[in-house]
Amino acid sequence: MLADLPDRGEQGDSAAEKIQMLTSDPVLKQLGAVRAGRFVTVPGPELEATVHSVKALTVIGDGLEKLG
Repeated sequence: MLADLPDRGEQGDSAAEKIQMLTSDPVLKQLGAVRAGRFVTVPGPELEATVHSVKALTVIGDGLEKLG
């Protein structure tokens, strides 16, 4: 699961940047999930403990279902 936080403005906050880091790191790129591209991306605001948490659970569940 990757938190997508592009609006925060810090380097490495977007899911795309995290995927790039995972796939280019000599050790992390050997992980099975990274090799298979098995990433579930969740918008950052939905990960805070609020009413939006329900939507995050749906996104995570749908993502896991697609990954099999």
